[in-house]
Amino acid sequence: SITSNSSGSGSSSKKKTPHPLRRGKWTSEEEAYANRLIGEFKSGLLPLTDGTTLRNFLSKLLNCDPMRISKKFVGNNCIGKQVFRRRVAEINRITTEQMQQTKMELSELERRFLDRVAQTNRVKAPGVSAAIGPSGVLGPLPPNLMKVGGAAR
Repeated sequence: SITSNSSGSGSSSKKKTPHPLRRGKWTSEEEAYANRLIGEFKSGLLPLTDGTTLRNFLSKLLNCDPMRISKKFVGNNCIGKQVFRRRVAEINRITTEQMQQTKMELSELERRFLDRVAQTNRVKAPGVSAAIGPSGVLGPLPPNLMKVGGAAR
């Protein structure tokens, strides 16, 4: 699944505190990543559980409070209480090439976003590592980001 879960048992870090939530001004990289995630969410092709809210999905991947999402997307861009609905018929029509292209594009947007976060954190607190680990919020994308053919859950 694409949700972030930091329950890993990595003992290399000395402190076991969660990464501080992002706050404040949105970067252009964060907006680009969020907008693409919204599009993929609305397409119904992500490996998410039906009923997942867009607001919570974005807040987890962008490492911020859900209220920050609500404040950003108001008016015509309001995400309201949009919930995920998996579209199995469309998932089954996706080619391997399309799936790989989508994964590559999402990975690149995520990388740009995380690079910007790391850069911002270095400026704010020199000598302190980035608030988000090297594997990103999503971590490595699973090979079956979207199922091709066969039965999908």
